Amino acid sequence: MKKVLLIDDSLTFRNAIKKILESIDPKIKVYEAENGKDGFHMLTEQSFDRIFTDLEMEGSDGRAFLEKIMGNKILSKKNITILSSDISSDLKQRFKDNKNITFINKATLAIMSTKIAELFK
Repeated sequence: MKKVLLIDDSLTFRNAIKKILESIDPKIKVYEAENGKDGFHMLTEQSFDRIFTDLEMEGSDGRAFLEKIMGNKILSKKNITILSSDISSDLKQRFKDNKNITFINKATLAIMSTKIAELFK
């Protein structure tokens, strides 16, 4: 069973991504967090195969979450997918050499669904 951590402040968006993930593989277990602070706490309690996070959230946002993860030797090796409508070229440039980080724009669910499915092939 693959364990995925999904971090986004929008319940509607989390539900949509959860459905996409479960349609890819019914054995994927999705754990949810509303913000980066809660997501980081969950990472300290259990291991995940992949992390999906938004960048723009109330409280501890995705950028702060990423900085915390990158500052940790173990967590910085996790597979992380940034799902956001605010993916700057500066952010992509900063992580261009990190093969564990992928970026998917929140443009449309159909495009996101295809790109997420490719991650699990």
